[in-house]
Amino acid sequence: MDRFGKKYLIGLLVITALLAGLVGGYNMLVDPYNAYPAVHLSALNDARHSLAYVRGRVESYQRNRWETLLMGSSIMEVGYDAGHASLDGQNAANVALNGNAMFEVTQALKYLIDMGHPVKRVVLNYDNHWFWFHKDQPRGYRESLLNPDYSWVDYHASNILGFGSIENSNNVVQRWLDDGAPAYNAGGQRVKPIVSEGRSQANAFARVHYDRPEEESYRLQAESLAYLKDFLSICREQGISVKIVLSPVHVSYFEMMDEDGLWPIWEAGKRRLVEMVQDLAEEQENWDVEIWDFAGVNEYTTERVPAYEDRETRMKYFWDPLHMTGDLGDMLLARIHDQSLDSKGVAGVRIDSQAKLDSQMMRVRGEYERWEKRKHKTKE
Repeated sequence: MDRFGKKYLIGLLVITALLAGLVGGYNMLVDPYNAYPAVHLSALNDARHSLAYVRGRVESYQRNRWETLLMGSSIMEVGYDAGHASLDGQNAANVALNGNAMFEVTQALKYLIDMGHPVKRVVLNYDNHWFWFHKDQPRGYRESLLNPDYSWVDYHASNILGFGSIENSNNVVQRWLDDGAPAYNAGGQRVKPIVSEGRSQANAFARVHYDRPEEESYRLQAESLAYLKDFLSICREQGISVKIVLSPVHVSYFEMMDEDGLWPIWEAGKRRLVEMVQDLAEEQENWDVEIWDFAGVNEYTTERVPAYEDRETRMKYFWDPLHMTGDLGDMLLARIHDQSLDSKGVAGVRIDSQAKLDSQMMRVRGEYERWEKRKHKTKE
């Protein structure tokens, strides 16, 4: 290589190093995932916390040593407040992750235990659609500390130099300029509305219905139940008490389930779940595990959806057919923890036998069928 070629190569390397340093410095100072609190700009804290990134969510686990965990997907993340009166004195945190499945929840539990959290209690929201719908691991999980196959080198390289991190840093700066409010409260519940201002809530309901997969892809998801078994086995071995919550859905979701022939899969999945819990509980005495089913057709789940042209009205109990609001989540927490608290009559049944489950499923089917008849009569 001649002298000119060497100079050119050295110059290129210097420029590359300078650019990498600028990008790395920018991402560390803005720190969209809250991974570098020792060096990041504290002035951006509110803006940083106004965005819901899985990597940042996992980093936030280390703010305390939690004893009670509220776990699940975005349904738990949005609907359950760790600061609820039923959890007073329990050092609770909502550590649910957006867009995940049972596999990621299990990995999150392992991670929290490995990090030394003195976990004594878990409330797990097991999503109804996990019985029949499988989704691939999201990128946010694959590039987070929860992924045991993602090395520390790759993690920090992605945080500091990744193109996605540059974009997310820009989003933090933009939120700071816009004076964005934090996405989560002190207990980890997402308080940032999942239906943005100026958007019709009817569109959020329609999106859930139209984005569902092809009917032929539906089947009972044994994989999800297997990960649930792993999750419960860890809890049993660690002496962690568990409350499994099957959360309510809006009645419009029952309509979708009816159209897609999902009721038999849903009911079969619940039977498998109850059987699994009973088998695990029998293997170890004095392990505290409960199943609560909040399915039903009632004043909460039949709440009227605003018209498409209405961009201001917000429902009290649901954001969309799957995601309940904190108002309804508070009632569920009151019901499962301390029935002397005001659960406002929300229907929740503790399932402690297959017979109890069969009775509950028969009641829910009957409620839905009667609601369907009234609906058709009204149309006529």
